[in-house]
Amino acid sequence: MEIITYFFTFKNIRNVFITFMLIFITKGYSQNTFDGDYCPGPNTVGDEYANGTVYSKLLLANPSSTCQIGTIHAKVDTQNQVLRLGMDIGNGGSALFRLYLDTNNDPLTGLTSDSFGGTISVGGAEYILEINSNGNGFTLYTGNGNVKTQTNVIPPGLAAQSGNANCNSGATFLEFNIPFGSLGINICDPNNPGIINITKLASVSGNSPNSSQCINTPLTFGIPLKGTVGPNATICSGASIALTITGLNANSTVSKWQSSVAPFSVWVDIPNTAGLTAYNTANLTETTKFRAIFSNSGLCSGNAIATSEATVTVNTPTGCSIAGTSGPVCLSSSNVYTAPANMTTYAWSLPSATANGATITSASNAQDVTVLAGSTCNTTFKLLLTTTLNGCSSTCEKIVTVNDTTAPIWTTNTNALNVTLQCSDLSALATAQAQAPVATDNCGGTITYTKTSGSFTVGSCTNSGTYTNTWVAKDVCNNSSTTFTQVITIQDTTAPMWTTAANALNVTLECSDLSALATAQAQAPVATDNCGGTITYT
Repeated sequence: MEIITYFFTFKNIRNVFITFMLIFITKGYSQNTFDGDYCPGPNTVGDEYANGTVYSKLLLANPSSTCQIGTIHAKVDTQNQVLRLGMDIGNGGSALFRLYLDTNNDPLTGLTSDSFGGTISVGGAEYILEINSNGNGFTLYTGNGNVKTQTNVIPPGLAAQSGNANCNSGATFLEFNIPFGSLGINICDPNNPGIINITKLASVSGNSPNSSQCINTPLTFGIPLKGTVGPNATICSGASIALTITGLNANSTVSKWQSSVAPFSVWVDIPNTAGLTAYNTANLTETTKFRAIFSNSGLCSGNAIATSEATVTVNTPTGCSIAGTSGPVCLSSSNVYTAPANMTTYAWSLPSATANGATITSASNAQDVTVLAGSTCNTTFKLLLTTTLNGCSSTCEKIVTVNDTTAPIWTTNTNALNVTLQCSDLSALATAQAQAPVATDNCGGTITYTKTSGSFTVGSCTNSGTYTNTWVAKDVCNNSSTTFTQVITIQDTTAPMWTTAANALNVTLECSDLSALATAQAQAPVATDNCGGTITYT
C-alpha cells in the first residue's frame, strides 16, 4: 500500500475523540485471512498490519485492563472491498466492545443513541457489532433512533472475533472484518463518496452493557478509491480558486472536470480540462461543486470514475448602501449617514481629493458616521463606505452637494419700521432713519444687509411727504432676500402760533386823529409755524 495522505488527532481520555482521514492506493497485502489474530505478528516478516496499513495508532503504551486499547490498526482491501479493523487490548478478561457502523453516511438514520455504560450518541448506525473479549463470535444488531434490535441474519463476510496479538500467543486481540458489499456499500461505484463511518467504538469494563464505560471513540475512515478534489473552500462572489486532484494512482487518466450548482443534480462538463490534475475555476457567483472524471486500469477500474467532490461555497457581496441626504447641505453643517445593519466591519472615508473641506467627526468604523461639510459654496464631497460580511467586502459611495440655495427670510414684520412723524420732530426722524430690519438664514452664517435710502418726496404741502428706505439681505452664498421697505411719513398737523401778544395791536385814538388811525389800521400780528415755511395771513 502507498499512503498518500494521513491525518490523525487523538486524546486519551473518556469520550475520546479520534478523527482520521486516509487517502491511499492499494497495491497488495501480505496477509488477508480473517482469524481474530494479529498474524503474522508485529515486526515480523509479512506483518499483517504493516503492509497495507491505512491506520495504526498507539492509544495506550501499556493498557492495563481488558476494556482498554493499546493500538488500533485498520486496513482496507479495495480489491475485495473489505475493511479489517484490529486492536490489542489490556488482558484476557471480560469486556464488551461495540462497533457502530453508519453505512449510508447519514447521521440521522439508524441508531442515534445507545445505552452502553450510560447513554452515548452513536451518530446514525445501521449495524452494531458487539464482541465479548472473553467469548466466541459476536452479536449483530440493527438500529433505529434509540431502539437496537438483535438480528440473526448476518451479512456475508461480516465478522468479529477475539484472538491473540501475535498469532497464537501474546496479549488478547480483537479483529473485525467488514465487507463493504455485504453492507450495501460499493466503494468502486462512481457515485459513492468513498467514506465508511465507524461512528463509534465503545467498550464497558464487564460483560454487561450496564458496566462502567471505558472507551467512547468516534472513527471516520476515508476510502480513497478514486482520488480527491480539493480544497473545499469559501470565497466571495466574483473570485476564483485553484483546485487539485490528489490520490490518483499511476494508472489513472483524467478525461474531464465537471461542475454542478444547486440543486446539484446535474453535472456539466468543463471544456478543455482533459488530462488536468489541477484546475483554476472561473470567477464564481454561486456555490459550486467540482469533480474530475477519470479512467483507471487498476483497482476499481473503469472509464467514468468520479473523484470525490469539492464544494466551493460562494458568499454574495454585502449590500453596500449609504442612507442619508445627498444635499444640498449647508456649509459647515453636521450630517449623519447610515450603513446597512449587521455587517462584520464598517470603514468610512473621505478621499482628500474630493473632500473639499469635509471631515469625519465620529468613529469611522461604526454603522453610522457623522460628516462635517466644508465651508465653500457650491461644492461636493464624496463619502466612501466599505462593508464586510462573511469575509466578503463591498464598497459604495455617496456624492453630497454642499451649498446654500435658500435666501434669508425677514424676521422683522412687514411695516414694523413704518412711522408717521411731525415735520418738526427731527429727533424721531433721526431715530426712524437709524432703524433696520433683521433677517435669518436657513444655514446660519453671516448675513449682509444693503440699504437704499430714499430721498424726501413732498406731499400735499411743503412740510409733508415721505422717505422710503429699502433693504436686501444676502447669505454667504449670495442668495438675496425679498426687499424690505420702510416708509417714514412726514406730516404737518400743527397750526401756526401767534407770536404777537394778545391786545398788542389794540389802540385808543381821537376821532380826529386820522393819521394815527391809518397807522393802527396798517399794523398786523405775526405768527410762527412749527415747520417754518411761508405763513399766509387772512
